[in-house]
Amino acid sequence: MSTVNSLLKERGLRITPTRKQVLEYFLEATCALSFQDLERKLSDKYDRVTIYRTLLCFLEVGIIQRIAIENGQRFLLRKNNINSHFTCEQCGNISGIETPLPPLPLPQGFVENTFILSIIGTCPNCSE
Repeated sequence: MSTVNSLLKERGLRITPTRKQVLEYFLEATCALSFQDLERKLSDKYDRVTIYRTLLCFLEVGIIQRIAIENGQRFLLRKNNINSHFTCEQCGNISGIETPLPPLPLPQGFVENTFILSIIGTCPNCSE
């Protein structure tokens, strides 16, 4: 079974052509994608509502994560249940950080619901 099919099955999702193609695009991506990126890539086959509903479905089951940015939002494939990313302040590319992070001590009585780490700096391409 392909990686795409396995990921969809693991999350309890039916395998549909739309889900497969959207997930394949995320797997090929080297940085976070906007809805407009997906729409440009897939609009010849799927309407924008179908693409958007697929994104919402993937968010709900934890396949992707939403990243809020100044002028909108981007979506990034979640790997290893890590919700952290690096944003290049020069080019705006957002890349996931796959290194597991040590647990942070919380103040007494606090319960963590979500942990998001956002690092801003310069990517290797812009450093040259």
